[in-house]
Amino acid sequence: MVPMIHSILAGTDSRTTLEETVKCINYTPQQDSRIGRGHIMRNLLGGLLGTLIGSWLLVLILNLNPPSYPQEVIGLWTFLEGSYSLSQSYVTMFSLPTLASYLLVWLIMGAVTAPFSKSGWNAVRTALWTGAWISMWALASILLLNPGFWSDPRRNWSLLLLFTSTIIASTLTLLSAYPITRIMRMARRERELPIPDKIETICECGAVFKSRPLVCSECGRTLYG
Repeated sequence: MVPMIHSILAGTDSRTTLEETVKCINYTPQQDSRIGRGHIMRNLLGGLLGTLIGSWLLVLILNLNPPSYPQEVIGLWTFLEGSYSLSQSYVTMFSLPTLASYLLVWLIMGAVTAPFSKSGWNAVRTALWTGAWISMWALASILLLNPGFWSDPRRNWSLLLLFTSTIIASTLTLLSAYPITRIMRMARRERELPIPDKIETICECGAVFKSRPLVCSECGRTLYG
């Protein structure tokens, strides 16, 4: 680390920019963990938003009716019933009358969650979070309609089937999320400034550096900062 900073200050690294210098000096190992947590939060929020929009759309497209939920949660019935219906995709999706509706909803959900993913592979994590959110909403729907579900001896198997099948089905969002994420990533790269062919800094004392050092190693004058 010290030799790297010394070379930056002395101007011996021809590829160093001012921004890279600041990042190098201010870098701490905690930055990686903060960036990682930030990506996870984006994926989590993207999955939640995709779940809410997808469940609402499915209820609208299939014209579903509200089940007998308790009055306290009746305002959330579209999300509860829509999520439960999405969790049953592995059963109902392959019925010809509803195939197009389910596929359309999953594709729209992928388009909604795509902006929350930094890269194509990051979209996979968002898809998994989407499946997890749908499973939790679906489980809430089941418990509200059948409180005895939790004491059912087959509960664990039912929960495993619910979460596994829903998370697998949620990968259908990648059909639209992955290409959209790739396009957005390419667009961001095109907006980035290209690396200059030549970096040169000339100090008032006449010293010439093939970089952008903070301090002139000849006279000590501050060049940047």
